Amino acid sequence: DVLPVLADSALAPAGAVSTMAETAAPHASAPAHGSKRLLILYGTQTGNSRGVAKELCDAAAGHGFEARVVGMEKFKELEFESGTPVLIVCSSTGNGDAPDNADKFFRLVKRRTTPPIFAGVPFAVCALGDSNYDQFCEVGRQFDQSLERLGGVRALKRCDVDEVDGIETHVGPWSRQLWPALRALPAASAQANGARNGTAAAPTAAAPPAAPPVRCLTVLHGGDLASEIAELVARTAASACPAAEVRLLPMSDFKPWIAAVQAAPPGAPEHAVLIVQTAENELPPEAAGACVRFFGRRTHPALLLAGRLAFTVLGLGDSNLLLDRQTTSAKDCNQVAQELDARLEAIGASRFHPQGQADDRTGNQEIEPWIASLGAALAAAASGSPAAPPTAGANGATPAGVGGGGGAEPAEDDAVGTSPWAPLMAPLVAARWLTTCTQPSTVGGRAGWLTGAAAAAAASERRVLHLELDVSRLPPTAQLQPGDAVAVLPSNDPIDVAELLSQLGVRARQADVPLPPEPGDRPMHLCGELTPRRVLSDRVDVGSTSTWPSTRLLRLLLHHAEPANADGSRVAQVRRALGPPVDGSLADSRAAHAELVRERPPLLLLLRELASRPPLSKLVDALPPLAPRWYSIASSPLACPGRVHLCVALSAYVTRDAAGQRHLRRGVASHWLARLAAPLLEPGAAGAPPARPSTPPADAVRVPVYVREEPSGHELRLPASPATPIVLIGPGTGVAPFRSFVQHRRFQHARKALGPCRLYFGCRARQIDYLYGDELDTMHAAGALTLRTAFSRQGPAASAGCWRGVRVGIDYVQDLLEADARVVVEILFEQGGHVYVCGDGQWMAADVHAALRRVVEAHLSLPAADAEARLQGLMREGRYTREIWN
Repeated sequence: DVLPVLADSALAPAGAVSTMAETAAPHASAPAHGSKRLLILYGTQTGNSRGVAKELCDAAAGHGFEARVVGMEKFKELEFESGTPVLIVCSSTGNGDAPDNADKFFRLVKRRTTPPIFAGVPFAVCALGDSNYDQFCEVGRQFDQSLERLGGVRALKRCDVDEVDGIETHVGPWSRQLWPALRALPAASAQANGARNGTAAAPTAAAPPAAPPVRCLTVLHGGDLASEIAELVARTAASACPAAEVRLLPMSDFKPWIAAVQAAPPGAPEHAVLIVQTAENELPPEAAGACVRFFGRRTHPALLLAGRLAFTVLGLGDSNLLLDRQTTSAKDCNQVAQELDARLEAIGASRFHPQGQADDRTGNQEIEPWIASLGAALAAAASGSPAAPPTAGANGATPAGVGGGGGAEPAEDDAVGTSPWAPLMAPLVAARWLTTCTQPSTVGGRAGWLTGAAAAAAASERRVLHLELDVSRLPPTAQLQPGDAVAVLPSNDPIDVAELLSQLGVRARQADVPLPPEPGDRPMHLCGELTPRRVLSDRVDVGSTSTWPSTRLLRLLLHHAEPANADGSRVAQVRRALGPPVDGSLADSRAAHAELVRERPPLLLLLRELASRPPLSKLVDALPPLAPRWYSIASSPLACPGRVHLCVALSAYVTRDAAGQRHLRRGVASHWLARLAAPLLEPGAAGAPPARPSTPPADAVRVPVYVREEPSGHELRLPASPATPIVLIGPGTGVAPFRSFVQHRRFQHARKALGPCRLYFGCRARQIDYLYGDELDTMHAAGALTLRTAFSRQGPAASAGCWRGVRVGIDYVQDLLEADARVVVEILFEQGGHVYVCGDGQWMAADVHAALRRVVEAHLSLPAADAEARLQGLMREGRYTREIWN
């Protein structure tokens, strides 16, 4: 009795009413007969790049193009054809990192061994970034260079979009040049564009094929134990796939087999199970050595086995060989299997079943369940149906869609804890307040919509939490170092979600009913089985992004608004933001949209004031994904093995609407973490850390987290030599990575081997938010560091302020740097020291940089331009590193 209700409610599927293109541009014309095809690839973390890609797609039809938008995570499904243009729309995250959904494609195109897969392909790049960050639009820049190196033909100069100025400010003028540039391209071959005229054509982006049937399965084995296990695997495979040819093959005889696999045409891959032992010194047995080394060659092209081989790997190890480690697991002793698995994927083979890893020390108890799940996967592949997802177990597989804003089903080639699609559910084992103010700033929902003086008062309170997570189950390939960060996948406030469901007309009994599947390409965060409650809780952002609300969302809400029941002033404002330009200029609409961005009204408020109730499927497609939040680790893995400490400021800030009224807004992730930590917190407690249990309790709250397996090269890193002097500048929660640095140095090296360490820390007042103050004072007294502190509100309020542009009674870290100018210059330019800055990128980082420039000017007697050049030189040498955020 639910389905008829769904069809009449906000849950109606998009196809039942209109397509997203119709919603975004109701009067857009359909592509003309014989129109050119266009592929638009996006890489996004917060949804901005996807929004730009969708807008370009909607506009393409009016310019004679039939466009398709595809997320970069689906790059393995694509064929790039000579003459068929490709648009790249991609943001840069953090300090020049690719978005999660673009990371693997980004690494592929940067790799020097990748063949010219873009030969003859016209392309243009739209790069999104934030100029407050050092690596502004770095990912788009590298895409632009790499596509040209791989044979692409640049159709238009790259557009670097600065989100500080507003996305439309840059994208609008660029897109007006884009369409003439694409129309001027030579026509693609008849084969490429003939599909619309009835001739054969290879698709620009093929739909994911069904799992290929198992016709031939080879069980390769290397090592004595591996040969015994291989026989059991072969019997299981023969039973699961009676029509398939199953054969055993020693790895020493692999050459004729791999030659046949390489010679076969792609599209009907052979299946293979590779069983390999790891011997002493993390090496393969002699019988497997040649095979493992072959796949390990870095000269193989990236698509060598694409469409030709489907594989899985079982590793056999013995942690008794790791006598120098205090704790071990099956993953610690299976390095050969891990490397073989990674290399097969890197050369294009597809993994049809998760990797298995067994430990002889524990009786190889992992083998039997792994073979059983393998049999189920083979049986499913033989019948052409998808296999059931593996359950959580010793081999690191997780149930689908776990945790907060993780998004889609876990990718089959992602180890647990290394991507948002397969997060580690880390137990939260300890929490304490680091500030004297410990009460939450406000509650969720409409009750939290504070305005005026109440909003300003709530936002002015400083609240910082210390959290400890158990990450002992991270894979060996994702071990943390000082300076690393952990991504947390948050959830929206449950009160907000409940009120949104009510506003959208979703009844209580429908909130947890799975949504009907949507046709066409779906972004990763909207894949998998979703209910209305889950998609609004964990998958989409409802008002916190820096560019909220997007014009695409506003267009949808206005399209479904009821003006008779709406707030007239809000409707007029939205119409101005979307309306035709005044006097031939876009200034009026941009100004109206900028007003909305400054106010950042929550989705619930927009729905109420516009009296809008769009279909849920269209709404969630127009909303940005709920992005992960990255937190620098505040602990050393040597000091706290298996744990990470996070220093989390509860974000609350004030925005202003067009009339100047102040409104309170809250950070999603920080308040979500505070709700999770509530059972572990004692009101008012800001003292010593709680006792640390050796293992987390079974009922511990779990936080979905992940880390990057491969560093981007922009992380904070300690100098190679512990004797190198370091200057650490970390006001507020920017102290977190430097707490990790100091701990690591203390545990890794003898005191006499350590060079000087100066830490500059700033906060409001010693008695309010002196984060880790007791620890820092103790380390200073012990000589582990030289501590310099700036308390901006320590003195009487009546004596603080500005007089003729000069701060009086307000001390910041940059003031201390200038006071210590001689010492700072000696460390950086005479002793070869390193300087690190972490914290706010909007004001603090710029002020600190300006102070350093003045220090260099004064003490090296240089003009400003030369002093700036000296600092830029330090950056190029890796001796001046910043980790900043807005």
